[in-house]
Amino acid sequence: MKKAAILLTALALTGCQTEDIQDILNGETTVFTVAGAEFDGTGVMTAGYYSLEHIVTNTDTTLPEDMPQVGKEALTAAGVEVTSGKICGSLDTSGDVCFTEGDNTSCLPDDISMLGLEMYKISLTDVEAAAEAGFYPKIAADIGGAYIDLGSSIETVNCADLI
Repeated sequence: MKKAAILLTALALTGCQTEDIQDILNGETTVFTVAGAEFDGTGVMTAGYYSLEHIVTNTDTTLPEDMPQVGKEALTAAGVEVTSGKICGSLDTSGDVCFTEGDNTSCLPDDISMLGLEMYKISLTDVEAAAEAGFYPKIAADIGGAYIDLGSSIETVNCADLI
């Protein structure tokens, strides 16, 4: 019980949202993958939101290899039980956003102003398997040496708003 109190205190101090703490108390957490990106029009892409599939197949935009880019089927294939339906989110990327601390090749191009996210709730015991399947934990996590905290920057949005 003492470890749980310390964990919750640490999460509260690092800026975890109330929903994230409630999920942890229920033995769950949220993982995400990138579904698309909004370009500001300052680069080669015309301003607007594009699906990840469109960006990868129709443009020369270089995306970080570390960026989570898989679908829900990757969770299923990894044996991860999803405890919620698809939740959509957005991540403001107007500052530097990198998916591996200290690795400039893991950073997003400057002309991406927002990422559209596909998120799922899973059991806390499945976080490592989800990460190995290509998903990223919403809360700050330390898996395989990569550490990044995007959780407090992610907003839940209506999935139709990302189209």
